[in-house]
Amino acid sequence: MSRFRRQLLFLCDAFLFAVAVAAYKFITVLLPYTATGAEENFWGNTALLYGCTVLAQLVFKTYDSLWRYAESREYLMLIASAFCGFTVYEAIARLSGIGVISFVLLAAIASLWILEMLVVRFGYRSYRAHVLRNRQTGTIPVAIIGAGAAGVQLLNEIQHNPNSRYRVQCFFDDDPAKVNKRIRGVPVSGTVSQSLPRMRAMDIHEAIFAIPSMDELHRKEILRQLTDRSIRVSTLPSTLELIDQKPIRQQLREVRIEDLLGRDAIQLDISAVAGLLSGRTVLVTGGGGSIGSELCRQIVKYHPKRLVIFDIYENNAYDIQQELLYQYGRDLPLSVEIGSVRDPRRLELLFDTYKPDVVFHAAAHKHVPPASKSLS
Repeated sequence: MSRFRRQLLFLCDAFLFAVAVAAYKFITVLLPYTATGAEENFWGNTALLYGCTVLAQLVFKTYDSLWRYAESREYLMLIASAFCGFTVYEAIARLSGIGVISFVLLAAIASLWILEMLVVRFGYRSYRAHVLRNRQTGTIPVAIIGAGAAGVQLLNEIQHNPNSRYRVQCFFDDDPAKVNKRIRGVPVSGTVSQSLPRMRAMDIHEAIFAIPSMDELHRKEILRQLTDRSIRVSTLPSTLELIDQKPIRQQLREVRIEDLLGRDAIQLDISAVAGLLSGRTVLVTGGGGSIGSELCRQIVKYHPKRLVIFDIYENNAYDIQQELLYQYGRDLPLSVEIGSVRDPRRLELLFDTYKPDVVFHAAAHKHVPPASKSLS
């Protein structure tokens, strides 16, 4: 059906023009005092009027518009093309000498026809939006933080995408002029600082941060405020990252740790790290713990001569050993030793056996507050 969309719209406009002319004739019959007295060559003039208007619409390419996505620009172009068509009709009719329809008659038919075209197109757009909303099953309620241009564009994409899993429940914005107002039927429910308690009250568990133009300092501050175990926050890239013109919905991403840092992320000097570790024996104490195991994962990427994992708890040491062997193969130069860093003899034996060039001391509880306060 979409292949013949232009033809169907053309026929629909022709039918609406006929309805407008018939309505005018019907009114003049019912109410004779409304007749303009310009009945001579009436049908020739109406045919010329229709032809000029259709030609103007073709020039303005109104039949190329996808009216399901139409905004104010498309409707203004439709009105402008009709106005130009009427102007061309006036010029041709006066120059050719065939006679001109009176201005009252012209205004009556033209106004009714334009109104009909606008109503049909707007009705079609509303129907499409209604159908799309009904097709969205199992949607997730979501709040948009930021009721600016990016937030409204995101709302538009969500509402017009039948595959979207989101249903926008509300906006939050710090602009007092927007609070307690509605944007395309969606309320602006409060300021950003009020968002967390109000989202909990509305049982909303997902939010999208949509203020890409905000400076990094305020952006990180607000994201830290929004970070809550009960709320899953996604964010849009910064304004510069939006230049590639991808649809906003495709650029949503989870909040990363870099978004919450109070500083810029530190970039490692890879060459310096490689120089420190490559071809050397590296010992990691507490290598089975959370910090030590991550150190081991990073160290093996730089091809050490041997990686020695030393931990007091054999289960953790075994887990990281098996993970690394599975990822890098059985030929990985890896040794696992069990013992305590508080045992001097065990440490002397360890150093005599492997003679490590680099030691990462992660066998400590200094990062755990209760343990750091209970040193013996």
